[in-house]
Amino acid sequence: TQVAMAPPMETGGPLPTGHLELLQVQIFTGPSGPSGPTGNTLLEGLNITLLGGNDALFEFAGQLNGGPVVRANFRATLNGSSFIMTPTCEGPPPRMGTFTATSVLTIQEPGPAGMAIQYTYGP
Repeated sequence: TQVAMAPPMETGGPLPTGHLELLQVQIFTGPSGPSGPTGNTLLEGLNITLLGGNDALFEFAGQLNGGPVVRANFRATLNGSSFIMTPTCEGPPPRMGTFTATSVLTIQEPGPAGMAIQYTYGP
């Protein structure tokens, strides 16, 4: 869903561990940006394993619009509410952004043209 407003500030927090399911994707397009459905459907699971210190393993498996299941594993290094995810094997590029961990986990990454994409995961 596209949301015509600035993205919320992420606040960090202790990461949950184990399996989470994607609950929602919001694309913050800015105050004068478009709003409403994108027409895309993303099904995704995320498994988080704490590695010690500020590091965690993020294992994603997702399916966009009924296409093939795509898997990607990243080593995430956390610093306050920010993260950098480095792929554990060849394939996807590194990812960076911010997060908030409460009863759900939100991960926010920069999108195209100044937009922000926020993924919300829960048990």
